[in-house]
Amino acid sequence: MSKLEQDQKAAPTVNGNAATPQVNGSLPHKPPKIPSTQPTEAMAQDKAAWGGFCEIESDPAFFNVMLREFGISGIRVQEVYSRNYEDFFEMAQPVHGLIFLFRYHEDPDENQENDCPKHIWFANQTQEQLCATLAMLNILNNVPGADLGPHLQSFKEFTQDFTPALKGDAVCNFQFMKTIHNSFARKIDMLDTDLRLKNKYDGAKSSKTPNKRRKFPKADDADEFYEPGMHYIALVPIGGQVWKLDGMDRQPSMVDMYTGTEIEWLKVALNDIEKRIAQYQDSVYEFGLLAVTHDPTVDYQERLVLNIKKLNTVHARLDGYGDGWSMLESDEDRNLMRSTITGAAAPLYDITREMIDEAAIDDDFLSKLDTASPEDMLKMRLDLAKSQEVFRRDLQEALDSTRSDQERADQHRFDYGPLLTTWLRMLAEQEDVLEEIVNDVKG
Repeated sequence: MSKLEQDQKAAPTVNGNAATPQVNGSLPHKPPKIPSTQPTEAMAQDKAAWGGFCEIESDPAFFNVMLREFGISGIRVQEVYSRNYEDFFEMAQPVHGLIFLFRYHEDPDENQENDCPKHIWFANQTQEQLCATLAMLNILNNVPGADLGPHLQSFKEFTQDFTPALKGDAVCNFQFMKTIHNSFARKIDMLDTDLRLKNKYDGAKSSKTPNKRRKFPKADDADEFYEPGMHYIALVPIGGQVWKLDGMDRQPSMVDMYTGTEIEWLKVALNDIEKRIAQYQDSVYEFGLLAVTHDPTVDYQERLVLNIKKLNTVHARLDGYGDGWSMLESDEDRNLMRSTITGAAAPLYDITREMIDEAAIDDDFLSKLDTASPEDMLKMRLDLAKSQEVFRRDLQEALDSTRSDQERADQHRFDYGPLLTTWLRMLAEQEDVLEEIVNDVKG
């Protein structure tokens, strides 16, 4: 039994309740209670007032949650485990761009354009820790016909004619985007970023050559004590060409041209990535690769909605024959229809009655239905019900993936640091408690 437990057992009682012990004839200060909301509220205030950007981990779940909160629809991010060109055929098409994570070094300036082409949206990285979101923005704003949502669409149009440097400044001051980006920040991340920036400032201030600007050492710099930071760049197909959009470069770099189908650009992009990796063949650096692809969730949902609308239409035609048509149903029909959705399914599949009513059935299906007998209609209904099993499974898997992404992001966003700091501070305020805990752990 610890000293604290002995003291509690020996404490005097009043009417069966533990009495407050006195110290030198006076009541001691009551230990502070752990605040229930203060740490979270303090973090929200800190993030809103913070001028920096946090580092984003190379986790597609975080990028997907950011995309949804940006208001973007029909686009998702997924991790690439193989750099074989053929494996990309298994992804949802089209693949809009690649985000490559690597240990940074500068590319030769001669690879860059003299000026940013008018048809390319490209922003410079003007603040640290912004490269992940910036790489994604440099892809999204170059996807033809992308549903960017009202906030990002307005931002793209507003900055379209800006120079890359001005676009970069505009990104840093885009509060809507910054709030979502920094929602992944933890207190320790913010303090670490501020300290690193202060050290860089102090180092530049004391430098003998303050006017010399170097972002990172070049690939041939022989500094065994220097380890370059991780950096994200984007590779994007634009107008029959593959472009490298690196926020640390002054201008975009055209990698090469490509011909053929939409997916052919990946051969050029993957070849460029392999060349970059080969530069580190004697090192143990890790690399990451993410693909920005079409999100099939909306397609799956629309497909299921149309299936439900067609089933309802067939039912309505069958009901026109009276109750006799049900005698034609087989056991397979009845068993399958018990699990078939014929109405709104908002809780499971985010499908509302309005979505079903607004769905448009193709003329070929209606023409076939006009000439169908009751037996033919039952066959059509059976085929629709069987197809729906596949549609429901595909949509359910996509929605489960979305929910899983949100759970991972929520877990990362919750900062236990303030809570642990408060708890440790309270323990430190109690005499000998921390010492007893340490001794108990040591055994």
